[in-house]
Amino acid sequence: MALLRTIVCLISLLVALPAMAQIRGEPPLTVADRALELTTLGQRLTLPAPDWVADDLVGDAVLGSFEAVFRSGDDEAELQLYHNGAVYALAQTLYGAHVVSNPDAVPANYRDAVVEGFGRACMPGLSAFVQLGDDPDDIQAPLLLICGAQRANTRKGEVMAISLRTSEAGLAVVYQQWRGAAFDPSSAANWPAPSAVIEAQARRLQAETMLTLAD
Repeated sequence: MALLRTIVCLISLLVALPAMAQIRGEPPLTVADRALELTTLGQRLTLPAPDWVADDLVGDAVLGSFEAVFRSGDDEAELQLYHNGAVYALAQTLYGAHVVSNPDAVPANYRDAVVEGFGRACMPGLSAFVQLGDDPDDIQAPLLLICGAQRANTRKGEVMAISLRTSEAGLAVVYQQWRGAAFDPSSAANWPAPSAVIEAQARRLQAETMLTLAD
């Protein structure tokens, strides 16, 4: 069930998870310099601040630079961040993480399932997937998921960058999503954000994200 709910969460509009969406609260977020730390499900996820946060902000000022939604259940937790003042459902950029409590989680299986689910949420012939390099050792390379038009709303398209991390207790999928009008996915010039920006953020998520056991 955890794998299926992860697919549902990460595809398309990142709608609420069926089982865990009933529990919503303040995010257990702290900040060290400019890095965010999310402690949940016995794990600590360290991830970079959103790329829209001003470079001169540090400490608690970083936490005041975005809106946050946090949902949790017995074995999953979801954090989503978006621009201050934006309407959640209409936000052009979403940044967040999905944390799973499962010591037997296999990252490659999660990534493959997310790719399959994302493709099903996209109109036929309008999805593409780009892996940024080979998988080094046991770490999954960052991945771009491109959807030129969603099945749920054919006027909207999206690009998502994902990076996976594991700990002894489970797995985290860290992602950023860019939304916009429907587009031809075969040309990066049509994407809702510049391809160089998207690729740079995907590699940043890969380089600056870490999942460990909580103290």
